[in-house]
Amino acid sequence: MIRNTDYGARRTLKPAQQWIGGQSGPWFALVHYLEAHLEYKPPASWAKHTDNWPLAQKLLAADQLRLCYRHITGAERLNEEELRVWGQLYAAEVAYQDHALGRLIDWLRQSGRLDDTLVIVVADHGESLGEQGLLNHLYGLYDPLIHVPLVMRGPGVRRGQRVSGLVQTSDIYGTVLSAAGIATASDRPSLLDEAAQRDFVVSEYGQPRMPRRDLLDRFALQESHFAPYMRSLTAIRTAQHKLITGSDGGVEFYDLIDDAAESTNLAATSAATAEMQRLQTLLHAWQDDARVSAADESSMPVEIDPAVEAQLKALGYLD
Repeated sequence: MIRNTDYGARRTLKPAQQWIGGQSGPWFALVHYLEAHLEYKPPASWAKHTDNWPLAQKLLAADQLRLCYRHITGAERLNEEELRVWGQLYAAEVAYQDHALGRLIDWLRQSGRLDDTLVIVVADHGESLGEQGLLNHLYGLYDPLIHVPLVMRGPGVRRGQRVSGLVQTSDIYGTVLSAAGIATASDRPSLLDEAAQRDFVVSEYGQPRMPRRDLLDRFALQESHFAPYMRSLTAIRTAQHKLITGSDGGVEFYDLIDDAAESTNLAATSAATAEMQRLQTLLHAWQDDARVSAADESSMPVEIDPAVEAQLKALGYLD
């Protein structure tokens, strides 16, 4: 029997309505949906939008985590048609999640709150669907993972405007503070300021953990299968180029205009040397600034609710 799952999108609406409806003054709400994550098993009415339903049923019934890790490590690759339908199941999850978000926005409109509410819709990451041999959101900093949707609507936002400049999701922090009339530091740009543009953006992928022994057994894999991926990554990109460096010494360099799929690593070519060095210099300066900021913030007392701490540990965000 195929188990189609709602990971919480349907159940999120009511508590969000109750909390927002109980606010008598300015408010901030973070509504986080988990639908667009493995396993891709959306409710049946959404899953049936795939155009190869027999194969979709096979993938829906499969241990998708096992398929994912065996594909990444090269132990058992999904074929081209399986990857195509795999992507359609992911798209169905996204569509279902968008439907759930639409219900919340419709309620904001019907309750008279929408016009004076800044709504920001953003993904914390994208998803690899076979590009560079990867699946899920693991082991890479290629554009399918880090080039994510960002949509804003509300006071101070020009309707119908599409901005093509570079943005970091960290810019949302300064944007929310600016919209609330709170002064921000100069390194916290607001996306509501049309003059604020970035010459480059940075992404980081922390040191991954080796899968647990029980998962290795479940996937019929060994630790050696994952050895090439046990490194942290940092990417710096401009409008045209991206430099990816790994803690294992690996270097990748791409021309995103000529090679949007990031299929040809130019790091070893002499023509790329000057731009790679420039980006490396920018990255080192950014990292130095980040260390100073982190040192300043680490001296500030932080209290974490024990229940929240337990949840974060269960999700793997805290040791």
